[in-house]
Order: sequence, then C-alpha cells, then structure tokens
Amino acid sequence: MKKKMVVYKTVEEPVDYVPFVMVPGSIFRAYNAGELNSEQLLVYLMLSKKVNPHNGIGATNYAEIAAWLKLKTDAQSNNHINKLMLDLRDENEIVWFSNHSGSRAFEYQLAEYKLAKNSDNEPPKWVDIVPHFPTTEQKQSRVNTISLPKPPPEQKPRHPPPEQRLQRSNGEGIKSLGDIISERESRPPYTDTES
Repeated sequence: MKKKMVVYKTVEEPVDYVPFVMVPGSIFRAYNAGELNSEQLLVYLMLSKKVNPHNGIGATNYAEIAAWLKLKTDAQSNNHINKLMLDLRDENEIVWFSNHSGSRAFEYQLAEYKLAKNSDNEPPKWVDIVPHFPTTEQKQSRVNTISLPKPPPEQKPRHPPPEQRLQRSNGEGIKSLGDIISERESRPPYTDTES
C-alpha cells in the first residue's frame, strides 16, 4: 500500500518570494502538446521575467538570449535565435515584436501577461497582443493573393485588319472609315447593293 505524501503548510511568506511572473496555463499546454519545444519554453519564461510589470513591455537582445541557451554569440547563433523568435511570434503568436534588423536590443510583449495592479480599485489587466496579428481572413487573403498565379489574359481572335482605302462614290465625296465598316456590316451576305 502506497503511503500518502504529507504536505506541511505555513502562512509565513518566504523572504525571497515575490509573485512577479504568472505564466498562463496555455503556454504549458502548448509545450505538452508539442507545439513548443524546450528552447522556446525557456526563452518564453526568461522573456516573461524581464517584462516591466506595469507597462507590459520587455527588452532583450540576441546576445542575452544566446546566454540563456548557452550558445556562442556568433552569426550562426543569431540565425538560430532569429528563427526561434520568429516561430514564437508568427507560428505560436505568444510573443509580439516589430521587425528589426540585426541582433541589437528590441522591445517585445507577451500574450496574456498579467500587469501589476497600480491601486486596489483597479481591476486586473492582461496584455492583449492579438490586435498585432492579422485576422484569419487577412492571412487567407494574403496567402491567396501571393500563392495563386494570375491566369494569362485571353487572346483576342485575330481578324484581318480593316481595309483602309477610302472609297469615293459617284459625286458623294470621301466616306470615313467608320462609315464604310458600318455599311459593310449592315449588308446581307452575298449581295451586291452597288449594281
């Protein structure tokens, strides 16, 4: 028979404990489902630790992320980190940052980050990064316009060029080309009206 584990409790708060970061359960569900790998989870947790709890904005750079992952700070590591960050933003949509060049410092926001309360009367607030991302319809329309090649324009049937000689009737003067064409189109076929 398995012995039940005993849990001892106290009301005294540990000296070094501050409830600074609350990670949403969706992050761990995504990790358990295989949508996030261990590197992505670690980077998310470290990013959440660096966010300003009052305004919801954090700042980091690739050298710092490389140190978290115990990688060298070289071009190959920068490429790896860039891909990792883009996956967190574009594939998982749990981090938002604007496009930036190079590995310099950049600001970011985290999905569902709980902001610190400024007063007792203020209701709790969470960072919403959803408006930064295009909607499903926008994504679909962007994919459709990019991926589908336009069909070539239909070729017009080739007609012999209209005869551009101007004809002179008995004493009528010169007829315009438009008059001649409309006159020919209005005649019944195989008839000679001028004889």
